[in-house]
Amino acid sequence: MLPFFVIMWTGRLSGKLSSFRSTCCGIVAWRFIGTVRGRLIKDNLCFFRCLALFRDSSPETVEANAAGFCQQYCLAVDGGFNPDTFPGVKLVDLPVIEELFKLNINVFHLAADAPRNGCVLKSRSVRRRAFKEPRILNLHLFKEHFSYIENLDILASGCVCKVCRKHFGKLSKCSEHENTCKGLVKNVYVGGVYSTSKSVLDALDEAGIEVPTSLRFFPFRAAFDLEAYFKTENLPANASKTTWHAEHLPLSVSICSNVPGFQEANCFVTDGDAAKLVDRMLSYLVRVQEASREAMMERFQGVFDDLDRLLAESCKREPCQEVDNHPLAKLRSRLVTHLTILPVISFNGGKYDINLMKRWFLLQLTRTVTITFVVKRNNNFMCIQTHRFKFLDMRNYLAPNHSYASFLRAFGCDAEKGWLPYKYMTDLSRLHETALPPIDAFYTSLTKKALALEEYQRCVEVWSQEGMSSLRDFLRWYNNLDVVPFLQAIQKHFEFFESRGVDALWMVCPYRVSL
Repeated sequence: MLPFFVIMWTGRLSGKLSSFRSTCCGIVAWRFIGTVRGRLIKDNLCFFRCLALFRDSSPETVEANAAGFCQQYCLAVDGGFNPDTFPGVKLVDLPVIEELFKLNINVFHLAADAPRNGCVLKSRSVRRRAFKEPRILNLHLFKEHFSYIENLDILASGCVCKVCRKHFGKLSKCSEHENTCKGLVKNVYVGGVYSTSKSVLDALDEAGIEVPTSLRFFPFRAAFDLEAYFKTENLPANASKTTWHAEHLPLSVSICSNVPGFQEANCFVTDGDAAKLVDRMLSYLVRVQEASREAMMERFQGVFDDLDRLLAESCKREPCQEVDNHPLAKLRSRLVTHLTILPVISFNGGKYDINLMKRWFLLQLTRTVTITFVVKRNNNFMCIQTHRFKFLDMRNYLAPNHSYASFLRAFGCDAEKGWLPYKYMTDLSRLHETALPPIDAFYTSLTKKALALEEYQRCVEVWSQEGMSSLRDFLRWYNNLDVVPFLQAIQKHFEFFESRGVDALWMVCPYRVSL
């Protein structure tokens, strides 16, 4: 037998006296509840009076019918009681009464401290209706006595499903809903629900192919850094709120990698054609990427052999017409793609470097390779991935406002200090000058600092020691100073995560692994 609970109810009382019919003395504290005959009744037959009213008894026959219902119940339970000695109906007795009188019962409880214009939520029955009786006996429980609710819709303005918390204007609608409610909220997402996809190495593990720990982290990467010169001629006209000082144009790009055969920094200087400079940059990166791919394919040769063996065995057991559509064949293709893509990293390149050469870079990139996807936030290119490269910004892996110098210091990478006369580089003809410009040319308007005499003397020494013949040579030396220690710091940074089993360069969200 199922237990019986008091039903939870939320809503607002209407204040109409006809909502309740009191059948006991304990209800008269509520001024808007009347009594059956205008007098107090002190026995324990309140429930059976409610039942008599529910069965459409007239006021003159309520007492007799209530006594008859009580006698019928006492005989059924064999309790040895009669209407005069009956102790009253308890909540635990209601399932037996429902079965005996073939009806459904709802019990509500209005707290004694509730406001006169509101109901207090107590508890809610999770029972299903046992009978197909269209009407339901709605009772109000106050202290130890029941009263009959003639019109529940007048009493309160709405109710809530206890399982899913859905609101209904009428109890009948709520009860009908609860008969089929499973307590599940179904959320429909048109674009699908986000879930982190498994990496190709995880897929290999599920296929039963063990990848050694030494191969689980992509070892190769390249770094680049662009320098710009400030063109001050043929600028757009100034507006009321806009003043043009200079146009930033690509001057040179330095590239360094840890791929064997390309570990020396290589600097390319523009001849005035920015598109040509970007093309030379991408052509060099393609050579680095091909060397990286060849080395990775050689390292994973054993994994490919295992994949080919499993694929052949599977096709032998279950012949398939299109081998390329086999799950293992698709897994092999994913592995090749994973080993092909070379991470290319810059520092603040997503905001500055790529935007500096964007006009030519994206055009040349689409001519050389196929862009797979782009992750962009405002003017920040967080990631550009093609079938050959994955352009990333190191600042996305660091705490906010982390500078390049502090990043190098954090990993103990000592970088040789260098200086470039940005203010002086307003025209490409300056690159052909055969001597350093005066010390005043090294003034930086951004930091509003001039070059110290000792620092200028260091520039003169480097010019002599490196055998420089033009300012172009000095530019190459300065540009290469950034990428070499930067690549070393990147290596140490990702070794920290590799020691914890994380290949940070292939994380979906870099901020999840920022320091």
